[in-house]
Amino acid sequence: MQRILADIGYLHYIESSNTNRWNIESKIDNIHELLVLLEKYSSLNDYIASLGDLANHTNSDNMEGRERKYLQVMTIHTAKGLEFDRAFLPGWEEDILPSKKSLEGEDIAALEEERRLAYVAVTRARRCLHISWARNRNMFGSLKQTVPSRFVRELSSKHCKITTHK
Repeated sequence: MQRILADIGYLHYIESSNTNRWNIESKIDNIHELLVLLEKYSSLNDYIASLGDLANHTNSDNMEGRERKYLQVMTIHTAKGLEFDRAFLPGWEEDILPSKKSLEGEDIAALEEERRLAYVAVTRARRCLHISWARNRNMFGSLKQTVPSRFVRELSSKHCKITTHK
């Protein structure tokens, strides 16, 4: 990781950025913390594999038959096969879901894979599903107006109630 950081000049990039000094120092501290953490692993691949193990580990095995009173935060990918009484799906905006990359060019397969992932996410809720999107989002240092994902518009109005907050 140190070699990667050096090769791409990432620390220099952060230090020369136009953000405030505290933000720069915070980012550098995070990188140093990551490097210390990585020393516990024999390779970057081992570290990445451990993240997958952590993401797939839940306390649900220990909670069998008992009421769960905690929040689980996960990606759509790790939610496959699980169900929850209530699910929250934030960030359903064009260029996020579907991702900007899947919308570029004419790769219909990439867009359909994003649609499949959206379906997986929606079907994780047994009783109540909350999908949200922002009108504006700070992306890459600038405020951008956003529009709801096309996947929201494709949902059946028979099963959905859209509310807006001003």
